Amino acid sequence: MMFFQSARFVFVHIVLVVSAMGTACSVRPVFYFNEPMKLFRQVMQDIHPELRGSIVAISGREGDNVYTSVDVMRESQFYIGSIAKQMTALMLFEVLKKQHPLGDLSALLKQKLLEAFPFSEILKDVNKPWVSEVSLLDLLTHQSGLSGYIAFYEYELKKREALNEPIDPIILLKCVTFDASKKYQYSDTNYFLLAKLIEEALQINFEIAFCNLIKGPEKMDTAHAPISGNYWALKQEKRFEQLASNLNEAVFIDMANALGAGNVVASFMDLLRWNRYLHVDLPFEVRHVMLESYCYNDQDGLVNIGLETIATQQGSLIAFEGEVDSYRSYLAYLKDYDLHIVVLSNNAASFDQVMLAIKQCTGSPLD
Repeated sequence: MMFFQSARFVFVHIVLVVSAMGTACSVRPVFYFNEPMKLFRQVMQDIHPELRGSIVAISGREGDNVYTSVDVMRESQFYIGSIAKQMTALMLFEVLKKQHPLGDLSALLKQKLLEAFPFSEILKDVNKPWVSEVSLLDLLTHQSGLSGYIAFYEYELKKREALNEPIDPIILLKCVTFDASKKYQYSDTNYFLLAKLIEEALQINFEIAFCNLIKGPEKMDTAHAPISGNYWALKQEKRFEQLASNLNEAVFIDMANALGAGNVVASFMDLLRWNRYLHVDLPFEVRHVMLESYCYNDQDGLVNIGLETIATQQGSLIAFEGEVDSYRSYLAYLKDYDLHIVVLSNNAASFDQVMLAIKQCTGSPLD
């Protein structure tokens, strides 16, 4: 089981949330006759009885619909995997804004790492030539040329279980390879490094930064970004008493090894609030930088920052998928219909079933 995966427009757990945001700032007209919503309702009525370990919520102009399997509740929490990368990106933007109040964000992101953080002890300790060749934007869009540290432990060392305990971040960052061509290559190393730089710049740990910059402002009440502990340790804490079961057998990654790349735990309502902020309330200049098309991924989707965009029969679908241990997650925005989609699950079969349904409803390309 891989720990984190890029957004591959899959449907996870059954927390499918589709919410219409009727705001005047929408650039393209909203279709009031919401055909995708109608299709979602029909499909969910059919598959709802079969769902396991999942919650699906659909909310739009025509009303709200929530579907939960018998083994989860509306308040259930899940690891959200790589969806956390969007939040890490916004946290970096806040760091840059604090350092350069009048600076142009696009220009700041083009800085090489040593230029952006010239006094970084982390970069000094890594002591690799690539720290002066890779830019912040390279990390954000997976064009850094850095390989994945998780893949190194999983496939080269063949010691996946080692990730169940915290590993020195410098050791993780030193084990990766660098491809100077810097072609698109999805890698959790990129956002792990950004998280460590954020901590260093703000002089606080990642969870406190997450609370100050993401959780508090967006009222994501049941979201947390633990900086240590694997599943078994987290389940001992009261704040994770609603965490859905982790169905892995041997590998339970310690959150210290997932910092910035996949260490957030949240409910579907937390993600819905986040998605609304990202696509509706975020200042236009920042949203433009987030949703710019920077390159193509290996499946012909457009790579944004922490997101990917694909063309569907219902218009642009801006989305990302996550996977940590046995958890799956999916967060999307169907732009032309102003619909927000959230899916969370710990059951692979149900996740795939919902994902197929979403692809059919939106007219997304089938893998």
